[in-house]
Amino acid sequence: MSGKQRAVVAARRVRAALLPLALLGAAAAFVSYVHPHYPIQQWLFWRYAEVWGWCGLFALACLSLGNLASDGLLNGGYPLRERLALALPLGVFGFYLLMFVSGIAGIYSKGFAVVFPLLVLALGLPRLWRRARRTWRHLSAARRRSHGRRPWWQLPVLVFGLVGVGMVYFSILSPRNLAYDAHFYHLGLAQQYAVEGRIAANPIGWLPAALPHLSSVLYTWVFSLPHLNWFQRTVGVQHLEFVVFLFTLAAVPALVRRLVPRARSGLAWAALFLFPGILVYDSGLSGAADHITAAFAIPSFLALLALWRDANTRTGVLLAAMLAGAISCKYQGMYLMAGPVLAATVLMVWCTARSLWRHRLLDAAAKGTLRALVAAAVAGLVFTAPLWLRNWLWYGNPVYPYASHLFSSERWPADTGAMFAIWEHWQTVRWTPQGTVWEKLVETLTAQWQFSFKPHDWPKFHGSVPVFGSLFTLSVVVLPFVRGAKRTWGLLVATQLGVFVWFWTMHQDRYLQILLPWMVCVVAATIVLVWRSHWVARVALVILLLCQVVWGGDAYFIPSHVMAGGSSAVTTSTLLAQGYKKAYNRRLLVPGNLFAAGRDSALPQRARVLVHEEHFQLGIGRPVLSDFAGWQYGLRYELQESPAALQQKLTSMGITHILSRPTISKGFDSLGADIRFFDFLHFDTRKVKRVGGFELYALTSEVPSAPESNNVAYLGCSRVYRPGLYLLADMKTRDAQRGGREPIPQTRPKQPLANGEGGAEALLNRAHYAVTSATCKYYLHDPPGFVRVGKRRKESLWARYRARVAPSAPAK
Repeated sequence: MSGKQRAVVAARRVRAALLPLALLGAAAAFVSYVHPHYPIQQWLFWRYAEVWGWCGLFALACLSLGNLASDGLLNGGYPLRERLALALPLGVFGFYLLMFVSGIAGIYSKGFAVVFPLLVLALGLPRLWRRARRTWRHLSAARRRSHGRRPWWQLPVLVFGLVGVGMVYFSILSPRNLAYDAHFYHLGLAQQYAVEGRIAANPIGWLPAALPHLSSVLYTWVFSLPHLNWFQRTVGVQHLEFVVFLFTLAAVPALVRRLVPRARSGLAWAALFLFPGILVYDSGLSGAADHITAAFAIPSFLALLALWRDANTRTGVLLAAMLAGAISCKYQGMYLMAGPVLAATVLMVWCTARSLWRHRLLDAAAKGTLRALVAAAVAGLVFTAPLWLRNWLWYGNPVYPYASHLFSSERWPADTGAMFAIWEHWQTVRWTPQGTVWEKLVETLTAQWQFSFKPHDWPKFHGSVPVFGSLFTLSVVVLPFVRGAKRTWGLLVATQLGVFVWFWTMHQDRYLQILLPWMVCVVAATIVLVWRSHWVARVALVILLLCQVVWGGDAYFIPSHVMAGGSSAVTTSTLLAQGYKKAYNRRLLVPGNLFAAGRDSALPQRARVLVHEEHFQLGIGRPVLSDFAGWQYGLRYELQESPAALQQKLTSMGITHILSRPTISKGFDSLGADIRFFDFLHFDTRKVKRVGGFELYALTSEVPSAPESNNVAYLGCSRVYRPGLYLLADMKTRDAQRGGREPIPQTRPKQPLANGEGGAEALLNRAHYAVTSATCKYYLHDPPGFVRVGKRRKESLWARYRARVAPSAPAK
């Protein structure tokens, strides 16, 4: 090599070495220029990056654990996509089970939150590393063998899918986009478990705490992580849900390939965004449990196919694990059980009949099927033990609060079951078929084909506009005219059975998200089969798809989010724009009265708070109890004999503070309960300060003075009580929760109001409490000797004056 050539080579090497330095210098110059306008340390990117780091660790831990479990349940004949589709939800379910056991042991802490996923990852890391290397070799070899250009249609499908994923992700960037139920109990429970460091029985039997809560246990891990503020916790929960949503997308191609062998199904996941309801509140990702449940839909059907091909103990346990995962998320997971249970029953009957036809009691196939079903039943009981065994031990009922007539318990008042039946009817009458059994059946069968055209949601969300997506329903019209749809018909039937259960039990549209992955696979398989036919059918198919896409194109911007007061897209845009308004700290403050209470220094860190007549619990950051009538059994204020008894009841539960709206009842509890509560609040607690829309009260160590009696002079004119003298405990009718179920019988007073002058005064002389209403002829503006302690609708609640607690007597 000549000197000139060596100089050229040296110059190239110098340029190559200086290129990174030039790029880094350009980046430094750019950052130094923009830093004064928007300080780097204030970029929201860092908050999201930290959250993504933790979510990445969660995903790896689930993959490691799921790969370990799948290797024990699957043989070597499963393709990579299918094995991955089964391993990821197995990992999520295993992560939940280990988290639950840790919660029962009471070892939740910030250190635990860091160490736990690392241990789970390490548990299966060697096996995962070997599989990853083997998979990389196979993929590299397949890439070398592949020749030719990709089909033209793959690029628009990929762009369509990525845009859909981006829209879903954009909607989860703001804490304000959390759903109502996330504030209510999904994240409320996660907050409770994290701050208490354990999973324990709810002392007042709060009904949501007894429901399946796989998602809340996963969210507890996020809430336990160190150095995360409330902004990152709430956004982190949505990111974890998004990761599980990506698991669902990854499973779609595997099932489509099973439905349509040799199909190019790699982009089949994009078919999910042909259902625009995923972008609309409250069917989108918002910190609830529907999409966590949906992650078990496709694996459940894949496990069913595995059992159908080779019925044995391992495939039975695999199916049980997937269905148990769905049920552990929420009871609506039963939608996924109808098809597999029917298919397994048919398989058992077929194998038994064939065995008998051959003059054998049970041949090898029948015995294998029987072993598989027995294994599935036993494994299902074991896997769901964190639900039914927990409820049995803590609340005396494995399905608490349901079936209370079968599992009576002395832990709750005797009429609890009847009161729950009233509440349950009031909650579900809008969402269940009505009439005779035949009328219900006709309505449910009709809904099988109308559910995507007729919304079943709260009118204030998106009104009567059908936004769910109708291509699954229309697939029934298309499938009879294509070849090779046998397996797709099987999934379609399983999905329709799930829709039947959905409509019969509680048919709100958001619960259909649990069945959505099955619907997506049916639609994707139908598209593939139509595309294989002829060009005229392809043109018609494109027209149909464009009709659905264009119709749902503006669904993302429908202002239906009741928590955010608009659309998720607008809320996120507003958040991101605040950085350029220099509102760096204010944008990180999650809005809401309970978040304001949690930030207030007047509420001690070790407080245990009773939130009165409020569903929400999220944001206080302390252990919380909610006394909302009908949602708990342990606090029946009207059954407390005195203020002292009520104080003892509250202190036995560890309650130190009460958050209540200022002396105003929502009217959901009974009149007697309101009288007892507001009398206690007025005379026997210490008012601390006003926090947001609430008043903060502290319990004291001073024993309340006894009232003269529990007599109530009722001088109102409601449809429940006649004017007269009552015992406070007899005023227990919850009229607001009865709805139109049946007429409300009037309660007879022990002393009716006497006609003529002086009747009201005679009642007041015998009463310690009084109820008046300005709309009644018996109205007394200011009963002598009484103090107004509260207000219930148009009625004023009064109590005879007694000594109040000393303002400086905090509870010990």
